[in-house]
Amino acid sequence: MDHSKGISVKGFLLARFSRLLRKTWRVHIEGQDYLDGYYTNGRRCLIGFWHGKYAPIFPLLEGYDALVITSLSTRGSILGEICRSFGYKNAQIPDEPKLDSFKQLLHDLKPMKVSGTALDGPLGPYHKTKPSLIRLCGMLGLDMVPVTVSSSRSIKASKRWDKLEVPLPFSRVCLIFGEPIPIPSRLKHSELQTFSKHIDQELDELQTRAEAILRR
Repeated sequence: MDHSKGISVKGFLLARFSRLLRKTWRVHIEGQDYLDGYYTNGRRCLIGFWHGKYAPIFPLLEGYDALVITSLSTRGSILGEICRSFGYKNAQIPDEPKLDSFKQLLHDLKPMKVSGTALDGPLGPYHKTKPSLIRLCGMLGLDMVPVTVSSSRSIKASKRWDKLEVPLPFSRVCLIFGEPIPIPSRLKHSELQTFSKHIDQELDELQTRAEAILRR
């Protein structure tokens, strides 16, 4: 099996497994109206989540017209195949994008009402929003919409840098969208850091809320 076909098969099988898991979960979603509004209100957004949370988010949001940004790597290509299996578009960029790849990303994002990516991906640091993504939102006029997910029972890959979590079958799963955060078009370096820390805090607070809901 050649490399590209192997990536396609892995992506297809992982997406199918995720879809089967999704059918067993008892799901609670809050703030979904924030996301739905972007398809009608004339604005655009980037959904931001932690890398370790992507596994349940993809199947939970199946059916939305969205573009997911992944890294230009074997793992990013597999994630791209998973995205396409759920009906999302995919754009891949190098870990350290050059001008041409950045221009291509801008081209891919412009027609999309909703895009999404891991804010601390693809290689960390863990739970730290990359300022470059804040700058990207400002350049394109995208709001940032933080989202997180928690489950009553899950498998956690503690040896991975992102602590990837996958809810177990028949778990209770809570997905929460935070309030949209408008990003100014021009930000100084210090302002980028301030926005990054603010989004980190928002995601932490959403996570605490999701876990509290599951304890009820």
